[in-house]
Amino acid sequence: MPLLPDTAYFVESSEDSSVMLALDAKLHDGLLEWFDTSRDRAFEVKSFEDLPDGLRVVTERASYQLRRLTIEIYEAHVRDQVTGHRPFSSTEAVQEFYRHFPR
Repeated sequence: MPLLPDTAYFVESSEDSSVMLALDAKLHDGLLEWFDTSRDRAFEVKSFEDLPDGLRVVTERASYQLRRLTIEIYEAHVRDQVTGHRPFSSTEAVQEFYRHFPR
């Protein structure tokens, strides 16, 4: 699944524990880039694989799996890690909030 514009992604990596969210994620010109709610990130891509619900990317530093952020993923992995523990009623509400998150 290609990365979609205006979509928030949940990021997982066994080698990089500093990742969680990716906003404005793009895969272009040999780079994977995103805004993580506090800073921009960019990595040179060695390889990537489309997944049914996202993308797996291998860089020099680590492997990253980006999955579209759903209400289920938010509740299980994100909510308790973000300031305010904002409640949402649906995946669209989560996506809408992060679509307008200040950059």
